[in-house]
Amino acid sequence: MNSALMIFPFAAEHAAIVRYANLSAYSVRGAISPKAWGLCGQDAGFCDNGNITGVIISDDFNKALNQCDTVFMDFISEKITPGVYFDRINESLSQNKTIIITQNLEEYLGIPEDKYLNIKVIGQKQAGYSNYINNSLCVINTPIIFVAGIGENCNKFDIQLALRAYFQNKGYNILQFGSRAYSELFGFSQLPGFLYERLSFSDKALMFNQYVSKREKEQNPDLIIVGIPGGYSYMTKKRPNGFGEIALCISAALDADVCILSIYKSYGRQSDLKEIMAKASNKLNCRVEFIHEANKRLLYDPANIEEIGFLTVHTQRNNLDRRVFSVFDNISTLYVFDEIYNLLAAS
Repeated sequence: MNSALMIFPFAAEHAAIVRYANLSAYSVRGAISPKAWGLCGQDAGFCDNGNITGVIISDDFNKALNQCDTVFMDFISEKITPGVYFDRINESLSQNKTIIITQNLEEYLGIPEDKYLNIKVIGQKQAGYSNYINNSLCVINTPIIFVAGIGENCNKFDIQLALRAYFQNKGYNILQFGSRAYSELFGFSQLPGFLYERLSFSDKALMFNQYVSKREKEQNPDLIIVGIPGGYSYMTKKRPNGFGEIALCISAALDADVCILSIYKSYGRQSDLKEIMAKASNKLNCRVEFIHEANKRLLYDPANIEEIGFLTVHTQRNNLDRRVFSVFDNISTLYVFDEIYNLLAAS
């Protein structure tokens, strides 16, 4: 029986947890958000203009606490002070609830190691996998799918979960690396921490290649899915996307059979898609054949291109190019995933 889960504080990025709860060991019973955020009373799917979930956002923490077994807490904003978090943690502990927090929240709160020992921390960056065997890349025999994006807020995690659901339903054994700290809630791994450490590019690429090879031997999967965090290249001075270093390291470490690239809504006109796909294919060292159009539109002032914001918009089925889909549109998503399945089956 699934554990009843409450999410605090609930924000748009947590909508995927609710929408794909059937892939996890949890059923979401509470989505708690501060009144000032303007989400209370709305369905959790309202946050990202995605499909309706049936879970209504509330600000009543105590009511939700009585209806759940597990409390999941994440760091979203410093507008919620450590004191508020600690109050919620203590209330949950007083009712013997299981508490799961992200490492980002643990760092924000500065929780001592000897306190709150019964709190589970997920998304912890693993120690460096520095003892790689040699300077050669291991051959990965399992088909690989990359999920990459132009930048942040591209629904990459939703795509990763949708792919997981699709291939699990076909009976595939999946080895998956996610781009979010709470990937563990869904039974797959966060990308290893050494990708974020101050190591050389070649060390990171070799380490990740041999790390995946080791995991492949242990799990013997039918498919490997890798969610690539951030963007695959430089965007602006204020949003350099880490210059796409992690994406380049991953693409140097692994040869993807399929790559899905997520772009912002209306980021590229139909006539620009070929150029976008060619550029991404070159950067990611694999052929990009499928484009995901995110439900975020990039906002910027032409007079000051460095000031970038995002606007959540509604998505609709793309009838012009069947390589372009939205994860919030079941028809276009199923078509593209069937195409990916056929490509992998034929290889």
